[in-house]
This record gives sequence, C-alpha cells and structure tokens, in this order.
Amino acid sequence: MTIQEDNYRMGFWESCWTEEKSLWHKDQIHPILRNYEVVDITLNGSELKVFVAEPLPPTSGIPEYATRKVDAVFDRGSMVAILPKLRKDYIKFMQKWVKPGSKLLLHGPEYDTSLKEGPPFNVNDTHITKLYEGIAHHELLESVDNPSYGLDKTLFHAWLMTFN
Repeated sequence: MTIQEDNYRMGFWESCWTEEKSLWHKDQIHPILRNYEVVDITLNGSELKVFVAEPLPPTSGIPEYATRKVDAVFDRGSMVAILPKLRKDYIKFMQKWVKPGSKLLLHGPEYDTSLKEGPPFNVNDTHITKLYEGIAHHELLESVDNPSYGLDKTLFHAWLMTFN
C-alpha cells in the first residue's frame, strides 16, 4: 500500500465527517447506554471530539472527568477505521484509558480482502490474537454473516477482551 493509497483511504473517513455522512453515528443515545456514564471519543484526521451521554452535556476537547480510567470500552468502528499498520498505536492509546481487568467489546468485519481492501479494514481472530498478545485476553463471542455488506461473505465478529 502506498502513501497515496493510505491518504485516499483516510480521506474517505475525513469526507464522511466533513459532509456529515457518517452512517455509523446516530442522533439518539443507544438505549442500553442510558443508565451509564458514557464517554464517546471520536477521532478523525483533524479533530478530537468527546461527547458524554445524558445527563452531562456534550463538550469538545477532553474534559477533566474524561481523563480518569474506565471499566469498559465498546469499539464498534474505531479499530476497523484505522489503517492496519497503525492499530498497535491505537491499542497503546486505549491502554491509557483502561484499568486492569477492564473489558473491551470489539466489533468488526472479516471479508475477502482480494474483493475489498477497506475502509472499513478487515479484522479477524488471528489479527486480534497478535494485536492484543500480552495486553489482554480475548474471547470470540459471536460471528454473524452479513450479506447486506455487499460481498459474497462478510462475517461480523464480536470479541470480548479483558485487559491485563
């Protein structure tokens, strides 16, 4: 993959943000999260936004309350949006936010990379094992085929990690 290809792929995400076409973000708080203090860290190439679910108001930047360690992380789009060669850096960043014993629920697609390169980028159990070796124990919870993804076979996996 060339630098130009890297920039193009990351430019795809940037354009989704600037054109407000990010299909993965919703206006409503997910019902399951309503009773928890939730910090949503959204990263893109030009900005960092932190939003906190009710009852705390949304804010920009990293507020003081968001710098304390968390018990759980739900990653339904960050790992797969990041270039695979940068995933170790992402995990190092995440380690600053989690306590020992914290849980991570990770969700991502696995597909034939000869048919599609990403983004979102492919992730599978072999990748997860290598990425989190010595950092967290992982368990594959579920794999579901999603034909609506536009490829013959796309498995969406859910892993549960427990940080050391």
